[in-house]
Amino acid sequence: MQLLTFHVKEDRYAIRTSKIREILPVVKLMPLPFTLPCVSGLLNYRGTAVPVIDLTVLIANTSTRLLMSSRIIIINYQVSVDDTRSLALLAEQATEIIKHDESIIQDYGLSMENANFLGELIYDDNGMIQLVDPINLLSDKLNGSIFKMPEEVEPKVQFSNEVL
Repeated sequence: MQLLTFHVKEDRYAIRTSKIREILPVVKLMPLPFTLPCVSGLLNYRGTAVPVIDLTVLIANTSTRLLMSSRIIIINYQVSVDDTRSLALLAEQATEIIKHDESIIQDYGLSMENANFLGELIYDDNGMIQLVDPINLLSDKLNGSIFKMPEEVEPKVQFSNEVL
């Protein structure tokens, strides 16, 4: 399995490269006022506005430093059962792709309700790496605040002109 590693403060995290569509250098984003702090703004990705989530804010409640090694990671995000959209992730020191065997992944046995995107662990020669699962990345509140959901269709009520 191949992983793109990134850092949050001194800790290492990784996303499976099979979940990544493209990795871009950091570019200027359009700010989105009145959104949650982890929403960095909008990215013009091939003519489409794509929301950008700051992984450092999401994980450690501090902004990603805009370094030469910071990257924007484009993923296909499943908004709902029938709806997949582009989502961009801002990450620090996201320049290394590593290979590890699936057999070394360890489940640490904890359930974190507010951070269920944090997955299993890998231990290698450089220490611990925590996997990030893009499928569970956004809470329902965050998902609803950045992605407009299709309006639910209300059932049509038919009236009859018949006299009873």
